[in-house]
Amino acid sequence: DDFTEEWKLCRVLGLPYDIGDWRDVLKRYRVWSRLRTYVTAPVAAGKRADVIWKIGMTLAEEDATGEEIAAVLIATKAWQSKHGSNPRALKSEIARLMSKRGRA
Repeated sequence: DDFTEEWKLCRVLGLPYDIGDWRDVLKRYRVWSRLRTYVTAPVAAGKRADVIWKIGMTLAEEDATGEEIAAVLIATKAWQSKHGSNPRALKSEIARLMSKRGRA
């Protein structure tokens, strides 16, 4: 399938898909080694929100844009198993992360 879940969700949300693959975003902010496993590993149902928050806040604290954070989150097993391709959930999560940036 040429149209990945990430592409579909970006299209629904009106986000640019050319910001790069999630791997590019993690490398751009030098968090590849810290977050790679969180993106690719399956997550138990009770831990998905924690993993999503950790990934999102780590990127937000590194000054990643909302679009970059979205590109990474929608690629995670945690996001896919918790929210699938729910655009409202993604918009809400990005807004929450951006509002908490720098407050931790």
